Amino acid sequence: MSNLYKSLADVYEAMYKTFINYDEEFRVYQQLLHKYNCDAVFEIGCVTGNLARSFADDGFNYIGLDSSGDMLDIEKKYSCL
Repeated sequence: MSNLYKSLADVYEAMYKTFINYDEEFRVYQQLLHKYNCDAVFEIGCVTGNLARSFADDGFNYIGLDSSGDMLDIEKKYSCL
């Protein structure tokens, strides 16, 4: 599976942005996290970090974990984390 992610990391990033509304998904998590006074997020399977940017921008302490180094490399290109 890791080799599949390695060869398709850029394709995955471009494809998922076309049919997943990350802003809407973030708002759902944001409401729940604020409701329960959470200030930190540990995301397992963060892939390319689409939600990471939103959590960090909103002031959450964020840690993302993924098994694919290639996916994390994409995250590092776009993130200020």
